[in-house]
Amino acid sequence: MEAFYYTVEKVKNITGLTFSTLFIETCNAEYRLHPIMSEIFREENRINLTDTEGRSHSFPANNIVLFISNTSSAASLIIQSYIRLYGIPQISHASSSSWLNDKLRYPTFLRIVPSDEIQAKFIIQLASELKFERLGLISSSSSWGKSGVASIEQYAHIAGTCLSYVYQVDQIKKSVIALVDDLIDKINAYMRDGGCRVPKPMVIFAEQGILQTIFTQLLYRGVLWKRRGAFFHWSEKLG
Repeated sequence: MEAFYYTVEKVKNITGLTFSTLFIETCNAEYRLHPIMSEIFREENRINLTDTEGRSHSFPANNIVLFISNTSSAASLIIQSYIRLYGIPQISHASSSSWLNDKLRYPTFLRIVPSDEIQAKFIIQLASELKFERLGLISSSSSWGKSGVASIEQYAHIAGTCLSYVYQVDQIKKSVIALVDDLIDKINAYMRDGGCRVPKPMVIFAEQGILQTIFTQLLYRGVLWKRRGAFFHWSEKLG
C-alpha cells in the first residue's frame, strides 16, 4: 500500500494533475474480491465508496478513468466482470492468464506482460531444443493455473512432448505437502527398484506461496534430486 501511494504522489508531482485514488486489497481474490466490487458497484452507473473516516460517497461510474491492477489473473477476471460494463480500462503488470485474451468477454483489459499462451509455447520450444522428451507439470487449481496447464498441454501435444507427471495443488499447505510426498515416493521407488522415474524438468504454474512451499519442503527433506533436476516455472513472483 505504501508503494502505491508513493507512486501516486510521484505521478501527481511529475504531471501536475490532481486526481483521487482508490486502493483495493485483492489478496485471496477469489474469496474476497466479489463482495468488495459488488459493494462499490451496487448502484447502476454509480460507484459507492467509504473513506477512512467512515463517510460514504457516491460518484458516477465514469469518474474512474483507469484501473491499474492486478498481479493475480483471478483478481483481474473478477475486476473485469464489473468495470467492463462501464468501459473502464484496466492495465495489469502481471496478470498473464490466456483467458484474458478474449476481447469479447474482457474488452477493456490491457497488460504489459506476455500471456500464458506465449510463455507455454516458449517453454515447450526450449524443452524440445534441450532434447527433453518427457516433462512433469505441476499447477495450482486457480483459474490462472488452469489456464497455464491448458496452454502447456496444447503446445506439448503439437511438439510431441510427453507430460508423464501431472499434479494439481490447492493454495492450502496440506495439498502442497501431499504433492511433495508423492514426488519423494516416486523418487525413492525409482532408486530402490527402478520404478517409474520422475520426469525432469518440471514445469510449474503456481502462485508465490505454493512455489515457495514446494521448494521449502524439498530442501527440508534433503531431496538430492533437486540438485540434478531442472525447473521451468512461471510464478507471479518469487522472492
